[in-house]
Amino acid sequence: MDELKSLISRNLRETEEVKAAVKKIQRYVLWQQIFSWIKLVIIVVPIVLAVIYGMPLFKQAISAYQGLMGKVDAIKGVNNGPAGIMKIFEELEKGGLKNGTLNEAEIEKFLK
Repeated sequence: MDELKSLISRNLRETEEVKAAVKKIQRYVLWQQIFSWIKLVIIVVPIVLAVIYGMPLFKQAISAYQGLMGKVDAIKGVNNGPAGIMKIFEELEKGGLKNGTLNEAEIEKFLK
């Protein structure tokens, strides 16, 4: 009978140790799950925000670039290249440049 009591006592003590270990493991797993969600949010949220808010800015940059490239192509094609560009400079020397700026209508006039 004494032996049985000691076995039961030892069994209860080891069960408590196992219970404490399982509790620590469960807490560890819970924190790992929480941190995995936090890492996911830290990675995904900036990407989503960049797509949402960055796309209009990207579109503006592309349209500005295309407009610039269109004007460069137009200048390259003016009256067979350098001769046309020289014509623009000659007009500017005569006073075609008003207020230090050249607007798009004046450029179109020189390009024709």
